[in-house]
Amino acid sequence: MKLFKYLFFAILLLIVIFSTSLLAQDSTSITNPQKLYLNDGTVLSGTIVSRDSLSVQIQLKDGKLIKVNRASIKRSELAADGFRKMPVNQNLKIDIRDGSSVIGKIILVTDSTLVFKTLSGIDMTVPILAVANYKVLDGEVVGDVYYRKDPNQSRLFVAPTAQPIGNGKFYFSDYMVFFPSFAVGLGDVISFGAGSTLFPGVQYQFYYLNLKITFINSTFSENNLCFAAGGMYGNITASNNSGGGGLIYGLATYSRSVFGFTFGIFNPVSANSSGNAVLLFGGDVRLSNSVKIISENYLSTSDNTGIYSLGVRFFGENLSADFGLFTTASLLSGEGFPFIPWVGFAYNF
Repeated sequence: MKLFKYLFFAILLLIVIFSTSLLAQDSTSITNPQKLYLNDGTVLSGTIVSRDSLSVQIQLKDGKLIKVNRASIKRSELAADGFRKMPVNQNLKIDIRDGSSVIGKIILVTDSTLVFKTLSGIDMTVPILAVANYKVLDGEVVGDVYYRKDPNQSRLFVAPTAQPIGNGKFYFSDYMVFFPSFAVGLGDVISFGAGSTLFPGVQYQFYYLNLKITFINSTFSENNLCFAAGGMYGNITASNNSGGGGLIYGLATYSRSVFGFTFGIFNPVSANSSGNAVLLFGGDVRLSNSVKIISENYLSTSDNTGIYSLGVRFFGENLSADFGLFTTASLLSGEGFPFIPWVGFAYNF
């Protein structure tokens, strides 16, 4: 158990270090297909995989990696090949070199220009040389309004939804300052997470492991319906503790661009017995492109006692921050402040 404790904390530390290194990278790094024109007349076509203040590393079409000194680069431009490979009806955000941005879909690509239809239906012809960067958008367009995807739609405040994290995506999160965790998605089906308390001066810490499998992820029109099942195990890091416990659960999530609803059944399981099931009723309503209201509520099937919450999530392309208030019927009927505050954030990679 002691070996596992050290190994677990080492994994968390590596996640933090890796996250920091990614944040320290040049925020303007472009990974779209480009052409580099060198001072000696050489033209390199490929994908920029990394860059720093002194050099640029480009992966050519044949897979070969070449490191080029910035001083030897005469100019660079995006390649038309990257735009030609865009799926039909794919929403893109294009950043123009004059500082403006536009969201829409590509209609036609030539060697030097793009014909672009904006969300409002305006056709624009943009020289490829004028495009500073472009990004594939995974949000939704309703009418002529683009709704950014919540990067943490795979969870409410604490509980998971049935939606997957996403293939190859992962996030580092921290709840109430002393509870860091991370989660990673595999194949748009499997979501794995782990976390641990880090209370200063406390000898034993609590840790958990979570595995969720989204076995149905169906999209029809503007609606999405997901079903998932999973299990969670938790314990403390004491070397003489061989017990611990967990729960198994089933989830269903129905969502549209502006709201979502999740229903879940959680059944506690320990080494010696199983407990009574707990029902989850949760959901969210989007107020704007970066703000949504979240509610996460639990009801015990044994005595009808419950935990209720309401709060808000602020989110951008990668970062989200939650603030909520939790309460129970006894707290509401008692004296004093009846709510327990909840604060958390997550950075998505």
